[in-house]
Parts: sequence; structure tokens; C-alpha cells
Amino acid sequence: MNFSTDKVLILHKKTIIFSCVVLFFLSLALTGCKDTKSSNLNAMELDQAELKPVSFWVATDTHFLDKDLQDGGQAFQTYVTGGDGKMLPYSDKMAEALVYDAEQKKPAFIILSGDLTNNGERSSHQKLTENLKRIEQQGTTVYVIPGNHDLFNPWARSFSGDKQLLTDSITDKDFVKMYADFGYKEAVSRDKESLSYIVKAAPNLWILMIDSSQYLNNKKYGFPQTDGRIASSTLSWMDESVKLAA
Repeated sequence: MNFSTDKVLILHKKTIIFSCVVLFFLSLALTGCKDTKSSNLNAMELDQAELKPVSFWVATDTHFLDKDLQDGGQAFQTYVTGGDGKMLPYSDKMAEALVYDAEQKKPAFIILSGDLTNNGERSSHQKLTENLKRIEQQGTTVYVIPGNHDLFNPWARSFSGDKQLLTDSITDKDFVKMYADFGYKEAVSRDKESLSYIVKAAPNLWILMIDSSQYLNNKKYGFPQTDGRIASSTLSWMDESVKLAA
């Protein structure tokens, strides 16, 4: 894992930004956007909040795979070497490294911006949330949003010997329940048509997390849909969110 000087951690760079997620950062302290006289903070508190730096990380495309879903056999080796999964054997170690690094550096919050799991395996989601709980217990808040790999994925597999075996995936409702402590419970507002939401990440800083993945037809298609879109209703919600922030 490499750290950039602006304290943002990138695990994997997306080639097409709308393939999974778009993140919008809304600052409430921009000049002209908020009347400080009407703020709940007094002038001194607001000045202190504005001057205080916020350290945060962004991790994307973690593609976490529960180690119990693979035995290191031929099927798994073929999968790893035949595609874009060359880091999968180290998935568990990378998750541990993130927990450790967060404990050492103590960012205020971490954003996981989609494709949290390899192919949406239920147990991968469950094990990942256990790691995220450890990060939050150390004092760092975690916010998540799903990617095109994470929900209703018919490619969810375990690997045993020379065989790939179907394993359980999760739904959008499952996702909200499993990751309730990582953004959804703290949401100031949620979009009714997607898993998008807003959180207050720091004084005068809101984050608009946009779910742009298309996953509702995955089971019908037999593969995860990789193109993204933002529905008109979500765009309307985003517009209202900006007004709310101002």
C-alpha cells in the first residue's frame, strides 16, 4: 500500500470513473455558501473548524475475497492467473494491512468507493465488515458504497480443487443491513432509488456518496452489468442535497 502526500490511499485506479461510483465532496464552509451569523457555531468555533485539517483516505476496488472460499487449488490458480485477480491470494493480508495502517496513521475517515468484494460473495462481505469494525474501534470512521461487483452477482464463486462452485451473493437490502455502521446509519439523507447517501464527515464537510452501479438485472443477464448510470430521480435528489448543504 502506498500513501500519497495528500493522505489519500488508492488501492486500484479505475479506468472508467462511472463503472462503479462517483464521489462528490460538499464543503459547507465555502465563501458565500453559508451565512456564519446563522450558523450553530459561533465565529470562533467556525474559525477553528475551518483551520483544522482533516486527514482521510480513499480506497477503491479492494476486491476482498474471504480466504475460506478458496483452497489454493487448481481452480483458484487458474482464476488468479487467467484474469485480473493476481492480488487475490493476498486479499486477507491486504485487509489486515489496511487495519494496521489505519491504527498507525489514524485518519479521520476512510472511504471505500466500490467493488468491495471479488464478486459479491456473502461471506466476503461478512469478513470485510469484521475488518471495518476493527478500524472504527480504533477511532477511524468508514464510509462505503457498492460497486458493480458487489450486489446480485451471479459470478459469486468459491474454489475447491479443480472446481469453481456457486456461492451466495447479496442483495441491495442485504448491503444496507451489513454495512449499516459504515455510512447508512449516519446518513443525513438517502436517495430512494439507489444506495446513494450523504454523511457529515467533519465540521463543515459533507460527503455525497453516489451509487452509480446497475445491478438489478444481473441475475437475468447471468453476469454483472459493468456500465454505470445515474437515474434522473437520483440527479434530482443530488440537486436537493446541494441545496441542503448550502
